[in-house]
Amino acid sequence: MTVEETDALILELARQLGRAPTRGEFVAAVGHHPAAARPWGTALVRAGVAGPRSRAECVAAIRALAVELGGTPLRAEFVERHGNPRGARPYVDLCREAGLAPWREERDSACIDCGVSVRPSVRRCGDCAAAAQRRRHDADRARTGQLLRAWVEAHGGERPTVSTWDGEISVDRIRWLYGGSWVAALRAAGIDVPPAQDRRRPRPGLPTASIS
Repeated sequence: MTVEETDALILELARQLGRAPTRGEFVAAVGHHPAAARPWGTALVRAGVAGPRSRAECVAAIRALAVELGGTPLRAEFVERHGNPRGARPYVDLCREAGLAPWREERDSACIDCGVSVRPSVRRCGDCAAAAQRRRHDADRARTGQLLRAWVEAHGGERPTVSTWDGEISVDRIRWLYGGSWVAALRAAGIDVPPAQDRRRPRPGLPTASIS
């Protein structure tokens, strides 16, 4: 579909609807979303069916769309109807300026673990998200221990080092799980590690301090 054909169809749909068509309405009419209609806001402007561009126009459009939808329109709904306005971000500020909450209460999601109301953009509430993180951390530690012990068994009792380890979990990840300590990871896995030896070499010309 050419640019001219795209513009003509947008204008025709606008006449039929009495307003700028949404991206979904355009796609339904042609059966696909041609390149000439991307981005949608630019296509509306080019066809002479421009959506709101200034901040005041955006606020007015949000109020009108809220009346139509029965609540604060989501940003995706605004873009679907009017395109993405330039110089009118962040969207939540426009909603507040229009006297509306940043999102509709009835569109709030429920935490997948405890069921309390959360924003549509998140899956868990703060407490459940923290608990899930702890569970993943514990599971990763358990898996790390299994892999370390399997490595030792496969290498005839040899203790893995950061340079010889070639398991599926990276050295950096293992260290992160155990507060930055490779030795702590080995000991947590039940692998015998001798007391660390101080291998620091004295600088030439400086007295050697005894280490108790």
